[in-house]
Amino acid sequence: MDLPGPYSGGSNEPISAGYWSLAQPSDTLESDRVLEDEDEIGLKDPQWRDVPEAERRPGTQYYSVARIRIKFQGEVAYGTGFMVTEDIMVTAAHCVYDWNRNRTGPAQSIKAYFGYENKTWTEIRHGSMTIVSTKWMTPGDGRKNDLALVRLSPRYATDIYGYSLPPILPFKYPGLSWSGNEWLFIPGHPRDRGDNGLRMHESSGYVRWNLSQDNMLLGYGISTFGGLSGAPVVLSDRKTVVAIHVSGDRAKGKNFACPIGPCGVSLGPFIRFFEGQYASLGRVRYEGELSIQDVNLLSYNS
Repeated sequence: MDLPGPYSGGSNEPISAGYWSLAQPSDTLESDRVLEDEDEIGLKDPQWRDVPEAERRPGTQYYSVARIRIKFQGEVAYGTGFMVTEDIMVTAAHCVYDWNRNRTGPAQSIKAYFGYENKTWTEIRHGSMTIVSTKWMTPGDGRKNDLALVRLSPRYATDIYGYSLPPILPFKYPGLSWSGNEWLFIPGHPRDRGDNGLRMHESSGYVRWNLSQDNMLLGYGISTFGGLSGAPVVLSDRKTVVAIHVSGDRAKGKNFACPIGPCGVSLGPFIRFFEGQYASLGRVRYEGELSIQDVNLLSYNS
C-alpha cells in the first residue's frame, strides 16, 4: 500500500467509504458478461453515432473514455470509465462492487483500454486501487451512490507503436443542477453495436430533468446497452461530465445516471483520498481473498 498518511486537518461531515488494492490482471480465461442493469433500455429510433478516430485519438477529450475489463471471482465483466486526472478513473460502483444477479462482490483486478484503432489498443493500464461509498456496499441503498474511483498504473511515455503519448485530458465535473434541460451525450463501449464493445459509440438526446422526481437520479430517454455502465454523461461541449450512466427502468421507460456534484455524489473527497486526505477507521472486512479497509473521506470544499 503506497498511500500517503492520513490527513489530520478539519473537515465537514465525513463520507464513509471502503477501499482495497487491485491485483495485477492476468490473461486467464473466465466466463464473461457485460455489466448492465436487468432493465437497461434500448429505445426505438435511438440516436447513436460511431465516434470518429479524430475525436478519440491520443490528445483528444474522448481518448479519456476507456473500455474497462473487470475480473470478479470466477467471471469477467466489461464496462466504461473516464478520467478525471492523469491517473484517476471514474466508473459505476457496480463495475467494482457488483450486486447484480448473484452477489459477485468486489473486483479483483481491472484493465483500462484506450484508443482502439486498427484492431488494437493504443494504451492499456491496470487499476492499482479502488474506493467506493460504504452506502453502495450496503444492500438496498439504491443507485444514487453508484459511483467508484480507480487509481490506474502510471502511463508509459510512448504508445504501442513507439510514439510519444500526449497528456490525458481529464473531464471537467462542475456538478449537475437540481433541474434543467440540455442536450446530453453518453460516449462509451456498448456491446450491441456489432463490434462487441471495441469501438467507441455515442448515444444522445434532449433531456428535461428534475432530480426530485427520479429519486435523486438523472433520468433520460437516451438509448443505452450493456457495456455502457460507468460511462460519462456529458454536455454538448463534450468536455464537461455531469453524471455517470448506471441503469434503466423499463416500467418508467427511462435510463438513469448517478449525478455528480452537490446534488449527487461529490468527486472531490474521493480524489483527495488518493492524496492522503482521509481518516482511517481501523476496520478491515474480508471478502474472499480481498481485504476492504474502511475510511472517512473529508468533504470540505467538495
